[in-house]
Amino acid sequence: MNLGADVRSLDQLQALRERCTLSRVQTLKEAEALQAELQKLTQWLEDEVANHWQQQNSLAERRWHECREALMRCEATVRASEKRPCTDERKRLELATARRQFCQQQLRVVREAQLLWQKQVVKIKGRLQHAVDQAEGDLLVTVHQLDEIVSTLAAYMRVSTDRPPEAPSETA
Repeated sequence: MNLGADVRSLDQLQALRERCTLSRVQTLKEAEALQAELQKLTQWLEDEVANHWQQQNSLAERRWHECREALMRCEATVRASEKRPCTDERKRLELATARRQFCQQQLRVVREAQLLWQKQVVKIKGRLQHAVDQAEGDLLVTVHQLDEIVSTLAAYMRVSTDRPPEAPSETA
C-alpha cells in the first residue's frame, strides 16, 4: 500500500522562500540606511555642534575681553573727583562672564556627549553587523535550501503525475 508523499503546499514553500528573500533584502537595506544615519549623527555631533560651540566660545571670550577693558577704562581715574560708578560696564561684564561660562560648559557637554556617542556607536555597529551577518549568512543559506527543497519536490510531483496509474493486481 504505497500512498506516497502528500505534497499539497509547494506554493507555501515558494511563498516562504519569497518572504525569506524579501526579509533578507529589507534587512540589508535597513542596515545600510541605519549606518548612513549613524554617520550623519556622528558628523553632526563631532563637526557641526562642536564647531558651533567653539565659535560661540570664541565670540564670548572676545566680548568678555572687550567688556573687561571697557570696565578698566571706566574705573581708571586721573583724579578722585572724576571717579564714576561704571554700573553699565559692570553689568555688561557680568553678562559676558555668564555667557563665556555657559559656552565653556556647552563645550564640556559636547566633549562628554561625543565620548558617550562613540561608545554607543561601537555597540550599535556590533549589533548591526550581527544582523547583516545573519542576513548574508543564515537567511541566504535558508533561501538556497528552500530552493533545493522546492525544486526537489517539484521534480517529484512531475514524476508522480507523469506515471500511469497502477493497474490493480489480478492476484488480489
